[in-house]
Amino acid sequence: MLELQPTLLRFWKATFVFAVLCVLGLAWATDEKKPAIVQVDAVWTGTNSRFSSLTVGERAFIVYYSAQRKFSVASIDLVSGAVQRIELPGRTPGWDSHDDTKLALDDHGRLHAIFVNHAQPLKYFYSASPLSIADLSPASMTGRNEGHVTYPSFQRLGKRLFLVFRNGVSGNGAWYANVLNGRNWSRLSEAPLFSDRMEDGSVSAYPTPFVAGPNGEINVAIVWRKTPDVASNFRVCFVKSGDLALWKRANGDPLFGTINPTNCDVVDDVGEGQGLVNNAQLNVTTEGTPLIVYTKFDERRRNGIYLAYKNGDWRTVKLISSSTSIDIVGRGSLPGLPAFSAPTIAGGVGKVHVNFPSEAAVDVSFNASALGLADTKSNDVPKFTFPAISTDDLYEPVTLSSVAEPYPPHRYDVVFRWVSQGPHSDIPRSCTDSQPHACMPRPAQLLAYIFKR
Repeated sequence: MLELQPTLLRFWKATFVFAVLCVLGLAWATDEKKPAIVQVDAVWTGTNSRFSSLTVGERAFIVYYSAQRKFSVASIDLVSGAVQRIELPGRTPGWDSHDDTKLALDDHGRLHAIFVNHAQPLKYFYSASPLSIADLSPASMTGRNEGHVTYPSFQRLGKRLFLVFRNGVSGNGAWYANVLNGRNWSRLSEAPLFSDRMEDGSVSAYPTPFVAGPNGEINVAIVWRKTPDVASNFRVCFVKSGDLALWKRANGDPLFGTINPTNCDVVDDVGEGQGLVNNAQLNVTTEGTPLIVYTKFDERRRNGIYLAYKNGDWRTVKLISSSTSIDIVGRGSLPGLPAFSAPTIAGGVGKVHVNFPSEAAVDVSFNASALGLADTKSNDVPKFTFPAISTDDLYEPVTLSSVAEPYPPHRYDVVFRWVSQGPHSDIPRSCTDSQPHACMPRPAQLLAYIFKR
């Protein structure tokens, strides 16, 4: 049962609401693909936590950590550029890359937000009024299996809103789903979605972001792990579902029981210590074929980037390998790992953006037509060359972005951009003579790039 905190808190928070017009050239050019740019707020830059955002009509919303590390929400009027901001009760420690924020809108236009989520009690906020940040209040969901939450993710299936999350720790955590019914949350099933057990001990699933196929089914690839060490990643699987309750293989055959490493649709049984990283990426073609990109050691024990796709059986193609071998070992959010995008296909040509540490980033192409693969759904966000953002005084800096999820009516595309320090195994950085600001980095501006559709 959802239980809102005392009403007094709502009035306390309202005193923090204010609007400020922080617009850089908010004048629409003749070419509508040139964005207006709005300064939203100054944000914390200790590590690369990602911020969630959405648009609906002429409004955009984003949940983030302010320069003072406070839980914060902003609402942007996409016509005038006016920004309304609110600080919520709570503060991020500021050094854990897992602490992404999450934001969703339910079927009644009410906002749902989540902060700080690495094996921590669920920190959830809920608005009582449609499209309102002024009355966001702390709330509970079901209160069950929500004490050690990691990787929460809101999912929409039709008009139903779900929260999917892991409860437990790396190598020993089960995944659950809550579903919103009116104003109350309940557990979708007593059994987990993804198990924390297999025959010889504990495991945890590392699913990709859920991707909707052309028929509306949710597609997900999973990397399975046995311990907190990334070196214990051992298998890549695939499953899909129309309701998060009944799961199927890629060919539509049903799967029975909680999804685990032995009953899922096995894509690649890589094995432990073989360079498999839990950062697989997934896309689906317009014909419903799942495309999975992941990294493991190649035949020379260098870091290969592989494409797996379903054509009768699962088939695998190596796209590229690193020039040198990168050790895949350690715990927490590790720096210096191979990074890559989800695959896209347009006009029969596939593309994956790949970035190996200490190597120039490249776009790797593959002949999708020769593999019998249809195109993927196009990304309709306007093409734009974003200007560089200053990273002075930030150690191992990264540039981050959040493409706002569009809710109807879809009248604007919005891309939020900011910079931060990179991952550091989820522990605080120390200030040194060579990096005097690493332990207390300067704030960065959170910028909104607004495109008319």
